[in-house]
Amino acid sequence: MKNHRPAFWLLVFLTLSSVSQAAILPSGSTQWIPFHQPAPPAITIIGPEMLLRPVQQIASPSQSGELPPQDLLALADQEISNLNLVAARNFASLFRQKHPDDPRGNKLLSFIDFLEGKPPEEMPALTDGKAVSNRPRVDTYSGYFLRESDSGITETTMVLETSLEQKNKFHLSGGILYEGRGYATNSAKANSQVIGARVTYSPSRIHSLSLSVAPEFFENSKTVGRYEMAWQTRFQTWRLGLEAGKDTLRDNILTIRDRLENEEICFSAGKQLAKKIELRQNLQWGKISDGNSSFSLDSKLRFRFLPEWALDLKFMRSVYQRHMDDDGESLSYWAPVSYHSLGLALGWKKHLSNLC
Repeated sequence: MKNHRPAFWLLVFLTLSSVSQAAILPSGSTQWIPFHQPAPPAITIIGPEMLLRPVQQIASPSQSGELPPQDLLALADQEISNLNLVAARNFASLFRQKHPDDPRGNKLLSFIDFLEGKPPEEMPALTDGKAVSNRPRVDTYSGYFLRESDSGITETTMVLETSLEQKNKFHLSGGILYEGRGYATNSAKANSQVIGARVTYSPSRIHSLSLSVAPEFFENSKTVGRYEMAWQTRFQTWRLGLEAGKDTLRDNILTIRDRLENEEICFSAGKQLAKKIELRQNLQWGKISDGNSSFSLDSKLRFRFLPEWALDLKFMRSVYQRHMDDDGESLSYWAPVSYHSLGLALGWKKHLSNLC
């Protein structure tokens, strides 16, 4: 018995410790659980009322018809987090069936439709089951802009644009554009007019193809055949885009006076690396009408550390094939042999309605 006395007193000490820990727990606190007992089921927070219930007790499909509305919404949200959209739709549909006057059911079903990539006209939850009108939607926009560049050009633009959107059948939208432009410096000026048209095909929210033709007519009958083709899509978690077009080189009044044209091809890619970290990449190839060519890389890493604040880390690299003309003189526009830049920008965004 003498050799077993230390083990006996250790057992007594552990027993007294267990009793003392259970005794000092305040009323309503989490119960102390000995290590030899299984842990309780996971607890989830459901709805704005902060109703605490074990998930295992409300996740039974056979009991879903008797669940309170907050449990149905919580189950639908949990299935969305698990990327199980079929089960999430079942819970959301059951909620809307039992509570047709509650708008939360329609909003949740619309969000599930959006995650599945359906266009708005195929979302009955978004339209309350009503058919979308086949009548085209026409919008008109007008504006006047005044801009001064670093090269000393004061550019004025008057814009008048009318857009037309046809839903439900052709997935098409389009528009016509008129712009009156003026370029001026202390010693020279130039005026032009832009007349164009645009058509866009969008079979879904994540795929679109557009074409715009908008030639720019100058005073001396010189015309720059401006155009742009754009394609946007998503591949898994990537947002991809491809653009090609031609525009007037507006670097300074000399490039405008000489009617230099710049043709470009741009490939863009974006990805959400984490919940609050986003990456964007742009690769661009250009060819100028004087025979010069360029390449640029533009990268941006965005950190969202607060709901209304973002920090952007930017890197840019530009390369031009030549920066001198045939006579050995510098070109009339900015064309470095190699240019690198690294920037840091802090942004703040706030809805104006929340400030009032």
